[in-house]
Amino acid sequence: IRSCGLDGYGACRSRHGRGRRRRQRGRRARTATNQFTGWYDCDLTELGTAEARSGALLLAAAGISPDVVHTSLQVRAIHTANLALEALGRSWIPVRRDWRLNERHYGDLTGLDKAATREKYGSEQLQAWRRGYATPPPPITADNPFNPNNDARYADIDPPLAECLADVVDRICPLYPSDAADHPLRLALPGPPTPHNNSTPSPRPTPPPRSPPTTLPLPPPHSH
Repeated sequence: IRSCGLDGYGACRSRHGRGRRRRQRGRRARTATNQFTGWYDCDLTELGTAEARSGALLLAAAGISPDVVHTSLQVRAIHTANLALEALGRSWIPVRRDWRLNERHYGDLTGLDKAATREKYGSEQLQAWRRGYATPPPPITADNPFNPNNDARYADIDPPLAECLADVVDRICPLYPSDAADHPLRLALPGPPTPHNNSTPSPRPTPPPRSPPTTLPLPPPHSH
């Protein structure tokens, strides 16, 4: 169980104590192939499936029984939540999905090999795209074979062409709980409803200025 985002796992509200827990999604297929994923809808690997089930056993061992789960619209998130709830014997609880919980959109880096991208553009540029707070990657092109923007699940929104970390904070903020104590996401989440490791939350995601050229540290290899 990790506390760095909701990638395909859900935030869950528990009946025990304050009980707000977040469970990260299992390992996705393109983690194994070292490709940028973003909004591309790859599924879990066999290892990811096992991680989802084993994570649920840890929740059970801790006495956590979720009442509601929040996930993104991405299959790796949805399957992680389904597997975990099945292992917990709680497949019947409400599951709420929102595109705003999706992984960060990697633009035209989507589908590229990370090592090859570093070799082509250099470590400094790759670091700026991955962890520069206000530096988006190149916008995704219509002919990118991994372009997810025409997917039916995004028919009612104007999908981004690429996102920096600041963009992710901007889209997550409307989902963040109001000060109302009974707000469903305040009950469900210990922090903001962030989708993936690339949108690691602060206690409340108030968008800071985009001008400082700060670079956030890279996450563990398991991340996107």
